[in-house]
Amino acid sequence: MSANPDWMLRRAKCWVGDTLCSRGGELSAAHQAPDRGHQLVGAVCLQLLGATGDAVARVAVEQAEGDLVERRLHRADLGQDIDAVTIVVDHPLDAANLPLDTAQALEQLVLGGGVAAAGGSVGHALTIPPPGKRTTRLPPVDQPIFDGHHDALTRASADRLVGGRSDGHLDLPRARAGGLVASIWAIFVDGPGAELDFGNGAAGGYDLPLADELDHAEAAGGATAAAGRLLALERHGHLRVARTIEDLDAAADGGLPAAIMHLEGAEAIDQDLEALDQWHAAGLRSLGPVWSRPNAFGHGVPFRFPSTPDTGEGLTAAGRALVARCNALGIAVDVSHLNTRGFWDVADTTDAPIIASHCGAHALAPASRNLTDDQLDAIGASDGIVGIPYIVDFLRADGALDRATPLSTVVAHIRHVADRIGTHHVGFGSDFDGGDIPDEIGDVAGLPRLLDALGDGGFTSEEIAAIAWGNWRRVLAATWR
Repeated sequence: MSANPDWMLRRAKCWVGDTLCSRGGELSAAHQAPDRGHQLVGAVCLQLLGATGDAVARVAVEQAEGDLVERRLHRADLGQDIDAVTIVVDHPLDAANLPLDTAQALEQLVLGGGVAAAGGSVGHALTIPPPGKRTTRLPPVDQPIFDGHHDALTRASADRLVGGRSDGHLDLPRARAGGLVASIWAIFVDGPGAELDFGNGAAGGYDLPLADELDHAEAAGGATAAAGRLLALERHGHLRVARTIEDLDAAADGGLPAAIMHLEGAEAIDQDLEALDQWHAAGLRSLGPVWSRPNAFGHGVPFRFPSTPDTGEGLTAAGRALVARCNALGIAVDVSHLNTRGFWDVADTTDAPIIASHCGAHALAPASRNLTDDQLDAIGASDGIVGIPYIVDFLRADGALDRATPLSTVVAHIRHVADRIGTHHVGFGSDFDGGDIPDEIGDVAGLPRLLDALGDGGFTSEEIAAIAWGNWRRVLAATWR
């Protein structure tokens, strides 16, 4: 790792109280600043404070040629754990607008740290908090955006979510650029028949059979690995796995982006539901009983166009028990990918708002994955929400896979739901990385264009704020309780 030219770490001495914790013990305690926490050497000073339970932190120091190297400071070195590292600069710096590579370089100073949005004058302190106390390096966005569903976590290039990837629709840098501060991160385990082929994209429809049932042990292993991937992003300070509504509020107020852990299909859960408590403890706050395949809990809806969603049997007895247990734990139940009977089984069982995280309006596009008006009515009556996807073949009246589909088509589905059950029952549910979306959006960085399109479609600024953020927040607050 080489030093960024905008941020040069010449040498760093690390102090706790009167103890020098840097290489060689070259300076004595007499050189410390009066508050006994600062020792300014060259361009920066590192301050170690307090005790939080972190036994190890990383501190970067620059050698003669400017290459940053890591030095691990252990409990034995410090006599206490590390609470925070403060960087005191001796030249003007605007930390709120750090270049991404500079901010990432600073982030390496402490294992899992994130740079606070502060800055300005000579001598200003930038604090890098430990896990559990981190802040973002960007100020709050003008309009925070919540996305009800995306598949970025299980794409092949998920190892590049932090630094940015050249493919797909979503990574953390592009999410920041688009104003996305919170979203539902789907954990989906592939299996036989799960590869979808909608043909050549021409109008005329599609009819894909249900995928084969996935073995529980295989699903549990794959889902656990994906959950570990998300938790690692949290541990290294890139996001916060949202467990409470306060985590969403913090993200909207300029904190770390919030990621809601979601199981898309409950195959990883045993029929006795013993694993569900473990998943909840790990951070699971949303679950879809099925994907578009059968499992122990119910029957998914196949991908068909045109088609009614009334395609087969609904929830099993185990599926109803799963919904009830999710209610008790405060885990949101998502009806996306359920057929008609499964939808009504959830509606009859749940005592929480009904959530359809990524479904369009069947009245506008007769895809089996979309919701009929009577289903929309039930969602509105439960004070629930419909997240409108951007997947073109779910939104177009002809079912064509055409990325030239205008943003007005997305807005039309939002308008239909708003007119049918109220503006406060509709939000975004992109399905980024799960299919083809309009070129006019492009990827998550294009979300401001969707906000503009809502305005062009006649929605007021207050309605746009509710669709982009407030509606999802209300429903999740009522569900997680």
